[in-house]
Amino acid sequence: MSKIEDGTYLGEYSNSPVKARVEVNVVNHKITEINLLEHVYALGEKGEVVLQEIIAKQTLEVDMKTGATVSSMTIVKAIENALEGEK
Repeated sequence: MSKIEDGTYLGEYSNSPVKARVEVNVVNHKITEINLLEHVYALGEKGEVVLQEIIAKQTLEVDMKTGATVSSMTIVKAIENALEGEK
């Protein structure tokens, strides 16, 4: 995260039928907030807990949630796309 400049980053990822669109705020090279702008899922709402884990751990390497693995992975990939899209 130390290479990510301060700013607001938008990203999305689709893994049909699951889709996520996020807004990631970075201050002092740390993720301070992640807004889930869109999350289309079947049974994966509990996958949204990865948002808090990413902020707390300051890494995208978090455990995927059992029963919401695809949803968790889709959200993480949307965040990754947001942060990498601004390089």
